[in-house]
Amino acid sequence: MEKRAFGRTGLQVTVLGHGAMEIRGPRVWNGRPVTDDEAQRILNAVLDAGINFIDTSYDYGLSEEYIGKFISHRRGEYFLATKCGCTFVNKGDHDETPHVWTRENLLHNIETSLRRMNTDHVDLWQLHNPTVEEARAGDLVAVLQEVKRSGKALHIGISSTLPPLADYIPMGVFESFQIPYSGLERKHEEAIAMASRSGAGVIVRGGVARGEPGAGLGTADRWDIFAKARLADLLAPGEDRTGFLLRFTISHPGVHTVIVGTKNPDHLAGNVKAIQAGRLPPDVYEEAKRRLTQAGEKPEQVARPQAEHKPPATPAPTVAPKPAAAPATSAPARPTAGAKKAARKPVAKKKPAAKKKPVAAKKTAAKKKVAKKPLAKKKPVAAKKTAVKKKAAAKKRPAAKKRK
Repeated sequence: MEKRAFGRTGLQVTVLGHGAMEIRGPRVWNGRPVTDDEAQRILNAVLDAGINFIDTSYDYGLSEEYIGKFISHRRGEYFLATKCGCTFVNKGDHDETPHVWTRENLLHNIETSLRRMNTDHVDLWQLHNPTVEEARAGDLVAVLQEVKRSGKALHIGISSTLPPLADYIPMGVFESFQIPYSGLERKHEEAIAMASRSGAGVIVRGGVARGEPGAGLGTADRWDIFAKARLADLLAPGEDRTGFLLRFTISHPGVHTVIVGTKNPDHLAGNVKAIQAGRLPPDVYEEAKRRLTQAGEKPEQVARPQAEHKPPATPAPTVAPKPAAAPATSAPARPTAGAKKAARKPVAKKKPAAKKKPVAAKKTAAKKKVAKKPLAKKKPVAAKKTAVKKKAAAKKRPAAKKRK
């Protein structure tokens, strides 16, 4: 399966990831019932298919416990991401999950998540959609960095949407962004490009709009856009609408992995098949975007951040991950155009060196001048000696004539 560099993290993630919310159970957000056998089967099928990125959350019901119970023994085969900021409140026949944005709750979240998933670290720890005001008030970034320094989280990110993303991306502290996107929900198309250009990894959720109605859990009103844009005309032979939509999502150059949740192995197999077909051909992708725009589904422009962001302080070195605890990572991704530009700046600022050249030139010229003076004075001495010798020779000539 295709892998992509996950921003500046150095991780190489499969373009298809697994969203484990579908195995949360019925107590949270009217989830579907799930048995232990179903959870075990789908989680192992995910790894067997070659998928190496699994995303869950503290408030996804039974999800974290199932991961720990059924695939923790395969921990070296996948990168594990979870989210924080949540709580559980027992309401009798269901649980509610209000957010509490405090250091104490976030630390409780990470300890509980690690225990449930039977691991000593997560590869990615994400804030679960706080407002910008909540993030500032709770000093949440500092808590993320604190846990990262401890080695319990190797990388830090955030799950968010517009308009907060317009503030979060320029901060430069988040190593990843989880953003909703698909051809039927193009609002964040530009935000994804902006996040990717910043050097962050980009996780897309909702990449298949929950699947087409009937076969999946998608709603008719959302999928009406597919018909209105006449996207069925662009399907490859034998391709279904869900597969086309998934290929549309991974065709966005800023997307690194798309997490698709299911507890149905057949749906998983269909998603894997679509991913193996790869991105849409460039002409088909552009035509699909053109038709969607005509149908009224288009990206939202990202506004400038309302608050001024100061560069983040350099965090203390993180604890190196244990080789046996996580998959080996590749070399870091190539620097972005912005990073290359920044790297060239010091080369351009070599003005002091240029100013020194005249001084050096004068010194060299002075040395040459001094060196030449003795040589110039020696020339007359040599000339005099030559003249004396000539006179002596001339005096001897007459004596020779007298002998004759």
